[in-house]
Order: sequence, then structure tokens, then C-alpha cells
Amino acid sequence: MHKRWIIIAGLAAAFAAAAPAQERRSEVSVQGIGLFPGNWSGTSILGNPMTGTASDSGGVLLSYRYNIWRWLAAEANYSLTSNWENFSTPEGSFSGAVSQQGLMAGIVLKAPMFGRLTPYALADGGELIFNPTVADFFTDHTPAHQTRGVIAYGGGARYRIRGRFSLVAECRVVRYVAPDFSLQTITSGVLMHSLQPSAGLAFRF
Repeated sequence: MHKRWIIIAGLAAAFAAAAPAQERRSEVSVQGIGLFPGNWSGTSILGNPMTGTASDSGGVLLSYRYNIWRWLAAEANYSLTSNWENFSTPEGSFSGAVSQQGLMAGIVLKAPMFGRLTPYALADGGELIFNPTVADFFTDHTPAHQTRGVIAYGGGARYRIRGRFSLVAECRVVRYVAPDFSLQTITSGVLMHSLQPSAGLAFRF
């Protein structure tokens, strides 16, 4: 994971070095984020049918953006959410509270500014780290924390309100393989998705 982030940081630095000095702009933002996972179904590696559901919840999203040119920016994001995961199999139900940490980086393509409003599209990649609450999982096997690769895409807009401050609204679709916490009974390899709208405040410097 560390090597991947070193490569991402190196690419961002290379873009920054190539950008004209007058176009260099940094932004940080803090947003409240909603987490709306999709339900899924599949077959476990043991050959049994299974379904998975997760509760809707929320959390926080911290972002750093470097504006390379007027139409292009690089960004890095950290998110923290928590919800309830449930897996139903012929062997029984496995469920518990799970915290999720997201580490992602990507690009932002910005449309021309309309007055104070700047719409944009975004595409990110990175990792989701799932940390189950051991006491909640109804199984003799202790569930392990797990990391999944993730891609995200979506869009948003920033509305400059005063000075260096802007209002931010975004929505991402995040896709990843369903977590199984090293439990063969619930290992399926199913690709799932979650919808993550967010809103907050950005500061440019």
C-alpha cells in the first residue's frame, strides 16, 4: 500500500512541476458523507448461495486538491464511515458493525466557471480498509480486518461564497469486491457498489 501511495505522490509532484506558477492552487475541504451500499447476492467458494446487505450511514470526508491547470486537478481523499454488515447463508447469519477507512487519489476534470459555480467530474482509485467489531460477528472464527482495492467516479460542484471559501457538493459511485473478513462461508468475490453523496466547505490557499 505504501509503494502505491509513493507512486501517486510522485506523479502529483511531476504534474505540479509542469504547471505554470500562476495556475498553482491548493484546496482543502471537509465534508459530511453519506454511505448507501447496494445489496448483493452470489455463491460462496463453498458453493452455497448467499446474500449481503449493509445499513445506510454517514461519516466524514477529508480532501486535498492541487489545481494543475484551470481544467485539471489532482486530489487525495481520506474517508471514515461505519455501518452494519449482514451476510445470510445456509449455515446461518453473520453480521456486525464495521468501520471503513477510504484512501483514494485521482483526477478532477473541471468545466468552465459559471459565475461563482464550478462543476466537475472526478475519477479516483485506492483502497478501502474494513475493520469489523469482533464482538458483533456471530461466529467462532475471529473476523480479520481487510483491505479491498476500489475505484470511484462521479461529479460535483464548488460555489465560491466569500474570499477563499467555497461550498462543496459531490456524489461518487464506489465499486469494490464484497468483504469477507477471511471467512470462507461468506467469501464470494462479488463486485458491489455504494453511493456516497457529500457536502461541506473548501478553503483555497
